[in-house]
Amino acid sequence: EPSDWRKYYLQKNSTVNDNDTALMDQADQEYANAQTQLESFQQDGNVETLVQVACKMMWILDVFPGHAGCYYILGFILFVLNKLEEAIILLEMSRAVDPNFEPVDGRYMRPKGTSGY
Repeated sequence: EPSDWRKYYLQKNSTVNDNDTALMDQADQEYANAQTQLESFQQDGNVETLVQVACKMMWILDVFPGHAGCYYILGFILFVLNKLEEAIILLEMSRAVDPNFEPVDGRYMRPKGTSGY
């Protein structure tokens, strides 16, 4: 176990080439699959789906810690599990890594023609 996790992740992520399109494509595919799985969860309520999605999000974040969507999805999972404080923390993390990520600000979820909550 690393004694300095921050240093460990900085070193680890410095070895990932930003131009490694195969790895980025795999992460994008896993993210898209996770979104599909969450839609199925909303239909059948199978909690095992949340575990699978959370594992995928952690894999992506391990390689690409700046992927705001992963924090958002993990926040959703925590919300579903009634871990509201933790969900808010993850949404704040999502906003910190990408302030322009629309779902966090609600722009993505708001129906057209509405001004907010």
